[in-house]
This record gives sequence, C-alpha cells and structure tokens, in this order.
Amino acid sequence: MERLTDKGTDPGYQPGKVPKGRKNPETRGVDSDLDDIARRVGGLLRTRTSAARAGHIDLAAYDRSVRRHTPGGADPADHPAPDGRHRGPPGERTRARRSQGRARAVSRTLDAWAKARKVAAARAAAMRQILDDGYIWAFRSGST
Repeated sequence: MERLTDKGTDPGYQPGKVPKGRKNPETRGVDSDLDDIARRVGGLLRTRTSAARAGHIDLAAYDRSVRRHTPGGADPADHPAPDGRHRGPPGERTRARRSQGRARAVSRTLDAWAKARKVAAARAAAMRQILDDGYIWAFRSGST
C-alpha cells in the first residue's frame, strides 16, 4: 500500500483511452489488486476451515503456529469456528463475531494506512468495501 498515492491510486497510472462506462479508471488497477488480496485471504481461511471440519488439522495447534510465525498479523482465531459455533462469551452473536474477525484481519492495515496518509474517507470506505467483498466471496465460494 505504500506505493499508492494519498488518494489511493497508482502513481504510475497513465491515462489513456477510457473504457466506456468507467467512472474512475485511475483506481481500477489498485481496486483489482485489493480484490485479489482479499480473495486470497478468504480462500486461505476457507481452506483452514474445511481442513478443520474434515479433521485434517488441530485448529488450536494450527492457530498457535500461525500466531507464532506471523507476529503482529491477524489472529486466525478471529475467524469463524469450523463447527459454526462462536468462540466469544455466551450471548455474543456469531454473526457479529465473524464480522469483527473479518474487519480485524482484512481492514486493519488499510485503516492504519488511510489514517496515516489522510486518505479521503469516501475512498478509504470504497477500498474497505472491496476488501470485504473479495474476502466474503472467496470464503463462501472457495475460489480466488
């Protein structure tokens, strides 16, 4: 993300012929990259969930290993449990837990970057939505 401008665009963008129907082609490459990243994360987490459901991995041991090898990264335990049960306190809604985990795992870097660079709120929100959409699509469908 450090290569992007403070507007969340690619500094190397060279305007050319604008495809019909495109409102802001200068963000197209960046938006595509964000979508790709989110789909890869969603796909990896879907694989993690599927492997745990099938009994191929010990989820707690896997999550400890991820935390040990990725200091400062997202906590895999923030993602939905493969059995559909949430890990939060009794009474906490599973859907809210999933959303919180997704937000922490996928949006934390974007939010910090946008704040540090003073990116316009509308552009940061659009970028965050691209990340969330890509993550959800891949997590549900299993493809990147």
